[in-house]
Amino acid sequence: IKFLDETWLEGFTKDGVLHGFSRHFDGKNRLTYIGMYRNGKPFGTWWKIIRGGGCVVGRVDEDGKLSGTTIAYLYPDFKSALIGTFKDGEMVFSQAAQLTGHTTENSCIKRPVFTEPDGRLYQREISTHEFVT
Repeated sequence: IKFLDETWLEGFTKDGVLHGFSRHFDGKNRLTYIGMYRNGKPFGTWWKIIRGGGCVVGRVDEDGKLSGTTIAYLYPDFKSALIGTFKDGEMVFSQAAQLTGHTTENSCIKRPVFTEPDGRLYQREISTHEFVT
């Protein structure tokens, strides 16, 4: 499916709606999301590929967003992570954890398994002209 903004996706459909594994791409054919649809709605574990490295990964909420209290930012080394509260794929608060393995969800999506998050609590801060993080 190609969209007017040149982004596109490939995936499975059932009765004319997305149903099953899908991959989303930007207008330059770069992978941006991987996940599953059920009856036209995102569900289960989704991966948001971050340009420049790393991924945001977790189970989407009822609105199909990467929002909740157990979402992870997986660093480009694919070992280190920040796990915590994210809203629509952006970190609110998190703690450090390490990747220990993975499980397979719905016979196709890898779901990472992490150590229990601990240590310092990190918070998303946006830099301004007066405040640099």
